[in-house]
Amino acid sequence: MAVPRNSSAFHVNYIAIPVVSSDRREYLPIGFLNFETIVGNQLFIIPNGSLELFGILTSKVHMAWMRVICGRLENGFRYARNLIYNTFPFPNHNPKIEVTAQKILDARSNYPNSSLAELYDPNLMPQDLRKAHEENDRAVLDSYGFPKNISESEIVAKLFEMYQDLTK
Repeated sequence: MAVPRNSSAFHVNYIAIPVVSSDRREYLPIGFLNFETIVGNQLFIIPNGSLELFGILTSKVHMAWMRVICGRLENGFRYARNLIYNTFPFPNHNPKIEVTAQKILDARSNYPNSSLAELYDPNLMPQDLRKAHEENDRAVLDSYGFPKNISESEIVAKLFEMYQDLTK
């Protein structure tokens, strides 16, 4: 049976994760899209994704996990939901991440004529967007109980410890 056009099933916002992304990027250009945007097969979507989830997935903690777990396609990352998203040890709930995630979206909105690819080019990333990401990173690190000056290799080691605990 078809869903009526006025049904709420057509009014779902979602998080969009690119299947392939450049390995030069500090952050994945993850989208937080509304129901009016139709995606193709090069994006994974998470229907009804929250701001908090968006903030976690666009953090350097998730990027550290992705860099180690993901496959590669030429000079890029190949995101696989079963290998990366489904194995990622998520932190405890932290409402501050919703605030910092919104700041990322607000900073992006300052550049309506720029694509996510342009905004996340390491040589072109606007300073206000970088600052919003850094603030988000601090909130995500806090939710894990990680120190602010933790290295990427230390993040990955701690995430693997958490993963082992979760899979026992």
